Amino acid sequence: MGVYTDLIREARELHPDIAGVSETETAEGQCRISRIAVETEEAARALDKPVGVYVTLESAALIDGLEPDMEDTVKALTGELSRLLPEKPAAKLLVVGLGNRNVTPDALGPRTADGVFVTRHIRAHLPEVAPEGMREVAVFQPGVLGTTGVETVEIIRGLVDTVQPDALLCIDALAARRAERIASSIQLNNSGIRPGSGIGNTRDGLTQHALGIPVVAMGVPLVVYASTVVADVVSALAERSDAEGAAALEPKIREIVDERYGPMIVTPKEIDTLLHRASALLSHSINRALHAGYYDEIHALCN
Repeated sequence: MGVYTDLIREARELHPDIAGVSETETAEGQCRISRIAVETEEAARALDKPVGVYVTLESAALIDGLEPDMEDTVKALTGELSRLLPEKPAAKLLVVGLGNRNVTPDALGPRTADGVFVTRHIRAHLPEVAPEGMREVAVFQPGVLGTTGVETVEIIRGLVDTVQPDALLCIDALAARRAERIASSIQLNNSGIRPGSGIGNTRDGLTQHALGIPVVAMGVPLVVYASTVVADVVSALAERSDAEGAAALEPKIREIVDERYGPMIVTPKEIDTLLHRASALLSHSINRALHAGYYDEIHALCN
């Protein structure tokens, strides 16, 4: 099995010298922000990531749970998400929580969707209480192929045809290449998402090409391949005595672990806490971004 990662920063680390990629970095308090633009099809093929803009927020908020880190990250995530969404203030949004609610490390999408303010029905059925300029937001959780028997893109395509949103916002759990990246970053992009890609179950993509509307995707890495963890540990040991030997060991270790255990993925023992923090942070940031200027009124209507 080759090295796969959902994270653009890790893909960039594997291919640091390819052309057609630009990168900038800034900070928002304790939150570091990198913006990577994949500008050519050649670069997209090398990185295994579609052409588009990828924003990564690196923060200790999800791991330490400290309020100052949370506040910095919410502020930064709200701003970055707002920049990726359609410029029209009242653009209608469909928010989709991808993943399996019954599998904790895959439940980020559904759990985040639970906390997103739903306003489409207010505009339709209670227009007298809707603030002027309120954005219409619909939320849906399609489940996974194994429990529905229907491909996610087929479900969402039908929903898009009915609801006719101006854009789609997808949330999903991601897979990292390095264990230390779990719950330490949040990734957004405007190129869409391939459900299940992080664990090798690649489905048809939720993209603008497939759906006919802009697609913004966001997620947090919550799993890593077991072969990666083993390779990292053994390589770190080898580096202390033989740097060249360490480089040669990693692919061999991956091969052996994959042969014996298959594409096993692992997640931290504190995954329940990490999931709770991540879903709360994402949903709060989404609500702030979608209802800027009307947050208090919408919060009162939806609670």
